[in-house]
Amino acid sequence: MEVYINHRTVQYSDFDTKALNAQIRYRQDLWHKVFTLQTVYQNTSGQVAEQDYTYVETQPGQGFYTWVDYNNNGIKELDEFEAARFTDQAQYLRVLLPNNTCLPTQEAGITQVLIWNPALNSSGKDKILSRFYNQTQLSAKNAQTRVKSLYNFNPFDMGGSDVLNHQLQWRNQLFFNRGKAHYTTVYTVSKNQQKLWQSFGSIYQNLTLHQVDFKHLIEGQWQIGLTSEYIENKNTNEIYINRNFNLIEQAVKPNLTYFFTKNHWLKGTFEFSDKQNTLQGEELLKTQKISLDYLYANSKETRFSANVNWLLNSFTGNPFSAVGYQMLGGLQPGKNAVWNVLWSKKLNSFLFLNLNYNGRSGENSRTIHNGTVQLRANF
Repeated sequence: MEVYINHRTVQYSDFDTKALNAQIRYRQDLWHKVFTLQTVYQNTSGQVAEQDYTYVETQPGQGFYTWVDYNNNGIKELDEFEAARFTDQAQYLRVLLPNNTCLPTQEAGITQVLIWNPALNSSGKDKILSRFYNQTQLSAKNAQTRVKSLYNFNPFDMGGSDVLNHQLQWRNQLFFNRGKAHYTTVYTVSKNQQKLWQSFGSIYQNLTLHQVDFKHLIEGQWQIGLTSEYIENKNTNEIYINRNFNLIEQAVKPNLTYFFTKNHWLKGTFEFSDKQNTLQGEELLKTQKISLDYLYANSKETRFSANVNWLLNSFTGNPFSAVGYQMLGGLQPGKNAVWNVLWSKKLNSFLFLNLNYNGRSGENSRTIHNGTVQLRANF
């Protein structure tokens, strides 16, 4: 166990201020390391500025956001910027505006990891049990307004009136034949809840995921796989109610891979997904998607990869809205195609060359081609 605690008091002419910074680390192995427990607890005094932000235009591909004029008034409003899904659309950067108003905060956070690995103490009686492996991770943290000498020690306080930001994450993965090539199965359950505080209002996000991945290698070169997902994604914005949604998504993705060698393979995937906004019950998306992935990499550090996707989107609702953009992933209803080609080469001990070409086309939109060349030097 490791413990660090720092408490400080600063006296000014008209008031005093106190600060607490602490960290506790603990690790324990049980039953011959069959169970491993890891805990990290932190408590920090700090300040949070009342953040306002705006978006500034930059060169295409140099930003992270795109502008969609939902109301067609030609005015760039804060609720009309979306995270760019494609490089050519990434024309805006989010810039924080100067603000001298800060709130004193006390942050509390904890991370808990529990690993169960029965293979470390297997015997003839539990050979089947030794094929399993489970990892659970819990993370909670919040930032509360600090009042006088009161401190916040509870990272699980998510609903208090003084809580500015909070995040609660829980993730569990159960493996069967982990790291093996035959009948490898992973069941993942995760939940993520967070509150993002802004000066003009808070944003609440909740994400729940259930996912099953299955892989099995046949005769050393063919691998079959299947992924099944259930996702619930909820977003609540106190100011921009047009950005509120509760999306329920179900997807099935069978795939088949052929390995020429370990670093040379071709993969085909068919995906069927159903996505519905249950908050208003107006938006519904059914997608059929076929993907081809190719990878070639050799010992001389040359790498070539290509990805092609064909999508058929059957969408009910208004695609030209914040919810429609979220559901369609920046694409359009009807037939769509998206592709990407990447070639990279290590020229010498410090020079690397990357060539990237990507594009997309839609049934009711023009074809877009985008290419970049990058020469990187590592010293």
